[in-house]
Amino acid sequence: IYNTLGAMIMRNLWIKSNTGYYYGGGVYNSAPSTFSNIRFEKNTITNYYGGGLYNNNAGAIFEQLSFYENTAASGGGLYTTVSISLDSAVFKGNKATANGGGIVTTGGVLTLNNTVFEENTAGSNGGGIYSTGAVNAKKINLEGNKAASGGGIYNTKVFNVEDLLLKNNSATAYGGG
Repeated sequence: IYNTLGAMIMRNLWIKSNTGYYYGGGVYNSAPSTFSNIRFEKNTITNYYGGGLYNNNAGAIFEQLSFYENTAASGGGLYTTVSISLDSAVFKGNKATANGGGIVTTGGVLTLNNTVFEENTAGSNGGGIYSTGAVNAKKINLEGNKAASGGGIYNTKVFNVEDLLLKNNSATAYGGG
């Protein structure tokens, strides 16, 4: 799905086994859309960002999303360039050859609430979360994620967190958790 101008509303979808070359193996979004109760599974970007979903619109709404076994160079599950909020999301078994097995955020503020990152892998940094923007997180679990640096979390800006579980994450170089 390529959505660049339309205010699309998507609910109760299963987006599975799609492939793209540049951005958004499952969905590319650059419009103020609504995503609710969507499962992104086994989607692939062969060259760049956002195996499951690529987003660059701050007006998008995300509710109850799950990302399973998606693959990209960066942002195996989700890649966003703007502020977003995720509530009750799951990132499991996603892979990035470079950064952010679960999620990459490169701008604005990433707000996470009641979110799980399990068994995500990055070849470079941030097995679960890779962030160069600010992060506000509450009730998040990161378990069994792997990367060269920042097995669970790789962060370069402000990271505010409350009620965090870091368990069995690993890094081959720096910062297992």
